[in-house]
Amino acid sequence: MKNTTSCFWTVGSVNGLICLEVVYIGLFIWNPTIRKYKTLADHGTELNDDDTCSYGFGYDEVHDDYKVVGLFFIDNGDYPYDVTVKIYSLKSDSWRQIDGFQSADLASDFAKSVYGKIHWMTSEGEIIFIDLVDEKWATLNHPCYGEDLRLKLGVFGSDLSIFTSSAELWVLKEYGVKESWENILTIKTHDIYDIRPLFIKSNKGEILLMLGSTVRIYHLEDDFVSPNKTVGLTTYSDSEIYIESLVCPILQNEPGTQITQS
Repeated sequence: MKNTTSCFWTVGSVNGLICLEVVYIGLFIWNPTIRKYKTLADHGTELNDDDTCSYGFGYDEVHDDYKVVGLFFIDNGDYPYDVTVKIYSLKSDSWRQIDGFQSADLASDFAKSVYGKIHWMTSEGEIIFIDLVDEKWATLNHPCYGEDLRLKLGVFGSDLSIFTSSAELWVLKEYGVKESWENILTIKTHDIYDIRPLFIKSNKGEILLMLGSTVRIYHLEDDFVSPNKTVGLTTYSDSEIYIESLVCPILQNEPGTQITQS
């Protein structure tokens, strides 16, 4: 994609495709490897200054379709907000409104996708998700992390994970089985308020962390954070793992569509 001065967010990354939200412009599905992207159709939901939205991006393996889920929180002057949920299908290049969402305050606008399901963390510490195959909502059992509600949802390897304000990293080893939540590490080296995990682990057992405004390497076995600064960042909100592929975001049989090269 061409350089833009607009702010943008990474909605998600799956099978070599990245979904981006560019502020005031719209949503895009982009494959940087083959340098092609698709501009998504407008979702048609009018948002005012006090309204908010959150998107998630994932893959429906049964229907071989990439989908974007939009949660639109409409401020009606009263609490709770009115919530409209829409799903975009890459196959049909269109949005549909769906029902079944139980109103909830989100702890973060960032959703995480694993196993064909898109997950959000609520402000009450619950994990809600939508299954992209049947488009039904459900909740996922979480580990026993006490009264801690400052939680960050992530994906560690291919597994759903949670980082707590006590600097504990919990990983769901077997999806859907509460007993398989495992606390794989507790970082004791630094002030926990300076730590933000990037949820990326090397074959050597090293984990990338945001420490302040720099990316550092945490050595799991030695409980040691490398003093070397790998990257300096003035701002950071979230991270995604990207794996190269040749998946094209534009369907070859899509009528009247020209493939756009970035």
